[in-house]
Amino acid sequence: MDDDVDPKFTASATSTIPKSVNITSQTTIEHPIHVGPGCVVMADSIGRYCFINANTCIFDSVTIGKFVTFARNCQIGGVEHPIHYVSTSFFRISKKWFPDDPVVQGAETIPNKTPKNRKRSNKIVVGSDVWFGASSLVLKGITIGDGAVVGAGAVVTKDVPPYAIVAGNPAKIIRYRFDHQTIRDLLRLRWWDRDIDIILKLPLDNVEKTIALLSEIDAEKTKPTSIFSVKRWLS
Repeated sequence: MDDDVDPKFTASATSTIPKSVNITSQTTIEHPIHVGPGCVVMADSIGRYCFINANTCIFDSVTIGKFVTFARNCQIGGVEHPIHYVSTSFFRISKKWFPDDPVVQGAETIPNKTPKNRKRSNKIVVGSDVWFGASSLVLKGITIGDGAVVGAGAVVTKDVPPYAIVAGNPAKIIRYRFDHQTIRDLLRLRWWDRDIDIILKLPLDNVEKTIALLSEIDAEKTKPTSIFSVKRWLS
């Protein structure tokens, strides 16, 4: 690691996390990950081989799977302003934004209450192998399924199914990456959970061959000689 990498993360020499990145100590990281400059990361957890490009902001109560890619300037989660109040400003909700103003510091705060008609939670769940285009935004309480693609500039206000491609404001499903059976197979085989040695041997540019190979590996694991059979895929 070079001098631009945050010394807090030198224990994991495989990750790239610049000093300009702000990551909370509460975030659980499955190394390696790559984080671009200027990012703010408050996620609960981040899976291995995630790539977070510059100036992306990931707020708290967010769990991120493995092999997830964020383009520049994405925002995942964040505080929602109380549009059902008289004012949407936070000056009466939190004193921390004006720490040197004695008037604000001496005033009574108002809690930022969730609207009664909103049923979704505050948590965001991002599956594995998800791709977020530049400047995409995900609101609180959303689940992004495995293999999904969020188009550049999209504003995600509803859950995104696995392997769906969504775009627009609000984001809508444009199409799916694969046919229904292929999606079922990929979700069953979960390539992203495999040992990295196996993943690096997979023909990821060929969906049919990858599914066939993983299915064969899983079938051989049930045989008494499976420990020897699986090894041949790594040779």
